[in-house]
Amino acid sequence: MSFVRRSVPMFVVSLVATSVLTAAGATAATPAPVATTTVAAAQAPAAQAPAAKKSADKRRNHVVKPGVTFNIGNGGVEKRRAIMRKVNRTIANTRKGATIRIFSWKIWTYAGVTALLNAQKRGVVVKAIMDKKNTIVESNPHFPRLRKGLKAGNRKKNGELRKKAKRSGAKLCQGSCRGPGGSAHSKFFVFSSSGKSKHIYMHSSSNWGDAAANRQWNDMYTFVGDKGIYDAAAKVFDQAWKDKPVKKKERWFEHTTDDGSIVVAWSPTTKKSKKKDRLTNVLDEVKCRGARGNFGNANGRTIIRSAPDVIRGNRGMSVAKQLRKLWIAGCDVKIGYTVMGKDVNRMLKQPSRRGPVPIRHLVQDFDGDGIFDRYFHMKTLTINGRIGSNRQATWMVNGSANLSQLALVSDETFSYFINRPGITKRYQNHIDFWYRNYPSTTHPNKVVARLVEMGVIDPYAKMEMD
Repeated sequence: MSFVRRSVPMFVVSLVATSVLTAAGATAATPAPVATTTVAAAQAPAAQAPAAKKSADKRRNHVVKPGVTFNIGNGGVEKRRAIMRKVNRTIANTRKGATIRIFSWKIWTYAGVTALLNAQKRGVVVKAIMDKKNTIVESNPHFPRLRKGLKAGNRKKNGELRKKAKRSGAKLCQGSCRGPGGSAHSKFFVFSSSGKSKHIYMHSSSNWGDAAANRQWNDMYTFVGDKGIYDAAAKVFDQAWKDKPVKKKERWFEHTTDDGSIVVAWSPTTKKSKKKDRLTNVLDEVKCRGARGNFGNANGRTIIRSAPDVIRGNRGMSVAKQLRKLWIAGCDVKIGYTVMGKDVNRMLKQPSRRGPVPIRHLVQDFDGDGIFDRYFHMKTLTINGRIGSNRQATWMVNGSANLSQLALVSDETFSYFINRPGITKRYQNHIDFWYRNYPSTTHPNKVVARLVEMGVIDPYAKMEMD
């Protein structure tokens, strides 16, 4: 979902600290004898060679670990930047001849851009896509630096332009790249190789930027060595690179692994592809009682955990109604959210024989100024228990798509995990933990609360609701 950043100039003051660096003048040294200078100059490259070799060896031996990565919005640097660092390490360990494709609604990272420019210097082909909105609603210093740097790097030292297949670049999409509307909301990273690892596909709820690393809870799932998934992701990226609507029948594109347990997919949707909506179809098949073994909760009830960043509009209401129905039928349902439509909120809080559906607002205002500082940004739903006749079933969807109308017509990424209990339960436990232990918020005083109520202060002013 896209948004326009709103400001509150009367109440929010942005302080910019400027550092002034001064360099002391060097003291002139006594000239060394010519012979000594010649020896030192001759030895300098030799002294640097071991370090260069060590770096090359490290790059050659790097292994990309598959599976889930979570970052923690209120953790230390390592936990906050876990996703960013994994992506940046993968970039840093690419070698000559590799290709990197990055599609992120927002690119806002000095370290990441530097890593891409350095990769191009090593002979890696780099391509990046971002939604144009993120050069309009605010000043973005990082994307222009990336685009300018990659363009300059397309020329050899003699000034000659590299062959087209070897050129790198960065592009902006005005709205969806592969469809006629919406936004360029995908968040995925495709690497032909990095170190020893090949055919790498990472997709995430996290934009490639500092806000994602410092204020949000996100997830990223990494596939390594699956050429089918890699080829599918590369195909979708290459279509998006052209920035033209593809044929309607190709807008929803998916790939299923040989064992049928994982489906990776990309939107936008069309009227026909909406019928293939796995989320609503699977929720229709859920039975709330009768789970067996180590599935469901201790009473054999099916467990459903939903953690959308945004749940609103017709799409959000449709899914929320299904979740309420399942809650009333006896399922163990919990919903954590960041932004929820008022109508959706009212509907979920309606009385029933079991009471309202359990929901929790996963946002934090840690200084009481009425503006949320940290928030959940995942887009995940897990099911663990009984689906149809299967009493030991698990199912999960994650990726970049919110539960909103805009997500249906935007570039989005999805992964469906079907009867993969290890992955599903790990996500379920992660959502459960933060549902119970989300950091407490500081409630604003009466004056600030009144200003929020009047709309003078926007609680969501710092948020990337995308």
